[in-house]
Amino acid sequence: MEEEPQLIRKSEEEIKEEVKEEVKRELQEEQGSTEKKRKIGSVISKTIFGLLFLVIVVNTVIGVISVQKVNDGKEPIWYIDKKDEKTDKGSKTTYNLALYVIIKSQEGNESKTTLTPFFLK
Repeated sequence: MEEEPQLIRKSEEEIKEEVKEEVKRELQEEQGSTEKKRKIGSVISKTIFGLLFLVIVVNTVIGVISVQKVNDGKEPIWYIDKKDEKTDKGSKTTYNLALYVIIKSQEGNESKTTLTPFFLK
């Protein structure tokens, strides 16, 4: 006689334990994916802030060197726009460097050169 396969019956407690373990595994997988998303967001934000900081530093260095060149009577290294204004007392030249503005004003024999942020001109 052939033996029939016996069905294995699990108790309710065993089934509950298996369900709990499966739920725990799913939760751990979800937490792992949110941690990955946080890591990617952190890398992207650090890169953006790093590039922004680099642009500000480079523009500041160019601005300081350009002010020295303008004091010597030369043109700045790099500028976006140049405006010349003449008044009764003298002349005023403005160089726009994106984040900074160089203002050179001449009144008679006096010459004054300033480097200011774009929002304070």
